[in-house]
Amino acid sequence: MKGEVLSAPGGSLVTVEEAAKSLAATLSTKPWLVSIGAGRTARGETIYLYVTHRAPTSFDWLRNGWCGFPVEVVVSGRMRMADG
Repeated sequence: MKGEVLSAPGGSLVTVEEAAKSLAATLSTKPWLVSIGAGRTARGETIYLYVTHRAPTSFDWLRNGWCGFPVEVVVSGRMRMADG
């Protein structure tokens, strides 16, 4: 369900959208970060981490999710203006 609330480490309650914003703030200086969003998969509410490429550092630290939500890493390439 959109807006599902889960307990984050430390006991605070967050929605998937709040968790995505928190992850975005944590990763905002990374040059490989394209965008972060939220959606639903078979695993429930999920955070999507869009990156230009697999970063030199591993994403293993997100294997167990972020704030209780699963994280899907999507290699999308760089964003660029559409011709038209």
